[in-house]
Amino acid sequence: MTKRLTHIYSKQKPNKNIVWIFVLIIALLCILVFSCIASIVKIKPYSAKNFYILYADKFTSSTLASNLCTKVSDAGGAGIIYNIGNTKFVVINIYKTESDAKQIKENVIAGFSESDIIKITAPELSKTISKKIDSDLYAKQYYLSLNNLCNKLYNLCISFDKGELDSSKIYKEIMKDKQNIATLSVGLKEKTLDYQQTMYSSSLLVLSQVSTFFDSSFAANNVGKYIKKLYVNTVLE
Repeated sequence: MTKRLTHIYSKQKPNKNIVWIFVLIIALLCILVFSCIASIVKIKPYSAKNFYILYADKFTSSTLASNLCTKVSDAGGAGIIYNIGNTKFVVINIYKTESDAKQIKENVIAGFSESDIIKITAPELSKTISKKIDSDLYAKQYYLSLNNLCNKLYNLCISFDKGELDSSKIYKEIMKDKQNIATLSVGLKEKTLDYQQTMYSSSLLVLSQVSTFFDSSFAANNVGKYIKKLYVNTVLE
């Protein structure tokens, strides 16, 4: 009886080599999946980003565009000119989704009958540039900081319009980002590669725009009129 049971068990017992091969295949599949996920997460910050510009009107005349900018700004919009070729779009604001832009368009169409929406895209960075930025502390931090600033300004604009934030809170939040970008700008100044110098120039422009925001909003005692200008200028940068 014992011999018979042993014989039956030996036939049913799985082959150890097959088990190890199966385990190895599963392990390799897991590694492959995690590598793909990690790769996607890693390059996500450098992917293409879409924005939807709500504009009041468009002109080829600088004078007409500037005049409308004042009207848009007084109405609570950004009042910034965005150029595409010879056409000058007077920007009311920029939105992350087309549905948000369309919703606001319905609210402003009575005052700006020629208002419409255009889509712009910040192109995806190449894998070569993405790897270079990832390996460069100052470049990577600046790219992420600029992206975070755009998102923060967008949220601050919405919160302020809803009455959820006062001026002092907005000043404090933007000052934090200004100090961070100023520190990164000093580090980028010493770099010599083309993309590093491009980022350095960008940081100087952003710092200038932030300084203009503080000067203008303090002088006018009006954050709402200038927070959208800063947001739009930062996105366009």
